[in-house]
Amino acid sequence: MSDGSSAKKRIPPRWQQASAEVRRRAEELEGSGFPLEMAWDVALGTLDFNEALERLARREAVTKLMQRHGLSKALATQVALGHADLDRVLFRREFQAHREAHRSKTCLVEGADLTLFCWGGVRRQGQVVSAGPYEVSWKERGEATAVKVHKLEIQYATEGVQTGDGPPRGGASTSASLRPQRRPQDRYHCSDRRLYTQIKEGREVCITLLDDQKFYGRLLWFSRYELGLALGGGGHVVIFRHAVARLQSVGARKGV
Repeated sequence: MSDGSSAKKRIPPRWQQASAEVRRRAEELEGSGFPLEMAWDVALGTLDFNEALERLARREAVTKLMQRHGLSKALATQVALGHADLDRVLFRREFQAHREAHRSKTCLVEGADLTLFCWGGVRRQGQVVSAGPYEVSWKERGEATAVKVHKLEIQYATEGVQTGDGPPRGGASTSASLRPQRRPQDRYHCSDRRLYTQIKEGREVCITLLDDQKFYGRLLWFSRYELGLALGGGGHVVIFRHAVARLQSVGARKGV
């Protein structure tokens, strides 16, 4: 008696006039894992059984996507329905996270010991005293006073004191080298999305500077003004984007 009473309380008014057979069917479906309302819709014939199974499978897929990838329910539903591509969704999220995390990254931080490779073969070894939007206050090794170095004068930089010929790279052109354009819109443009694709795929790239120096390696990060490169011959270098003439993929994807 009490079981029937409690069962009746669970049944919405619109279903209370259903036949015993319909009620039995609804209870069976609910017992097998169907949500209450879906079980009743199937039992009443207002929802096809196969369609109900598809909805359940979709709900499970949505739940797994949310748990595995941290997607919102709305976005996970779009992926489960085939209206959004999961790889593209994840790429976009990772790309945005990388760009946000590295947007202001720079090697020119106060106190950094660096070797700066500048136009015309000029090499500066010393320490960053401070850095502004356009200039760096730079203290050359062994000097007592700091000097101002315009950022456009710097092609690339390495950590610490660099001896020898510098990072492994191709030879410089014997022709007169170009100088970086002062207006950013007039410089070589490589979109952040393309740069992140190179990072994501782990391809080896060749970065050619305006004076034809070439660097081969894998991109590690990019910011608004700099590119972090792991060199194929070992070591790391930070290349300033205003010094870049072109960037090309030269290697296969990572793991291929």
